[in-house]
This record gives sequence, C-alpha cells and structure tokens, in this order.
Amino acid sequence: MPKIASQESTATAAVSGIKNVSVSSSKTSSLSKSTISSMKTGVEVSNNLLTDISNLVTCVNEQANKFPQLAQAIAVRDSQTRFK
Repeated sequence: MPKIASQESTATAAVSGIKNVSVSSSKTSSLSKSTISSMKTGVEVSNNLLTDISNLVTCVNEQANKFPQLAQAIAVRDSQTRFK
C-alpha cells in the first residue's frame, strides 16, 4: 500500500489562490432614468446577487483558512504513524 501523508505546504499553497479573491459589496447598480419595472427589478436582483456573492466569498475564505491548520494536525498524526 502506498504511503499517504498530509503536507501543510500543499494545503497552504492550495488556499493561497483563494485568499486573493474579494468582492466589494459597497458597489451597487443604479438606474436613475428608467421607468420600466423589469429594469428596476433587474437592478434589485443585481444588488442582491452582489451581496450574496460577497457573503459566499467570505464563507469560502473562512473555510479555506482552516485547511493549513487541519493539514498541520494531520501531519502530526501522520508522523506518528508507522508505515509498513
């Protein structure tokens, strides 16, 4: 059976790309001159979607930040395992 071991550096490298992702929920769409209701609804949907994406990015970053610590804990456990 092949050896399987956790590497903290691999987990950190995998998470590094995610850390650079951000979404500014302070930017919003606006529509000042249209009286078409579907256009106004589109602006509302766009703004709500932006907020939701911002929240999703925050959650993904929070979860991603756990991976290096988890990999470190698993690496410690792996170092105590004796492979045959």
